Amino acid sequence: MRGARRIELLPSDLDKNYHYVIAANHQSAADPFVICGALPMSLWPNLGVFRYMANASLFTRLWLRWPLLSFGSFPARKEQTLPYGIEAARAYLGRGQTVVMFPEGRRTLPRQSPARVGVAVLGVNPMVRIIPARIQWTSGLRRGFQVTIGRPMRPQPTADAVLAAIYDLELPQLAVK
Repeated sequence: MRGARRIELLPSDLDKNYHYVIAANHQSAADPFVICGALPMSLWPNLGVFRYMANASLFTRLWLRWPLLSFGSFPARKEQTLPYGIEAARAYLGRGQTVVMFPEGRRTLPRQSPARVGVAVLGVNPMVRIIPARIQWTSGLRRGFQVTIGRPMRPQPTADAVLAAIYDLELPQLAVK
């Protein structure tokens, strides 16, 4: 698998006094890991532990539940006794952890689904900054991806503004071999 990344986010963009939400489009189950894996290690100390908001139905499958929990995932909606949704995201942000979420709420083709309000609800907190990220997967025999991580958005954006910022990010070019 081939990949190309563009990182606009700089260490100087991250202030230890703020908490961060990485908001991205969603095309593949691997998206959260590719996006976080694309971040240079120099950014990680200011981002802390990553927590991933995931579809609640994934937690009903026992063979998926424990791996998801061990990777830091939490359900978007109520699922048994697990912390979930916006309240769980707020709690993780309050502990200095970074929440990774997908404003469209599911895997979708580019610009095919409206933004859900959750990302804006988290962004209302003056101590939270939203970092837009865009990923594009290629298909065919040589599957690959392009990912761009943007700079934190200010002031508190609407859900539609976050989604627009995600899709406005310029993708890097995949190397041709």
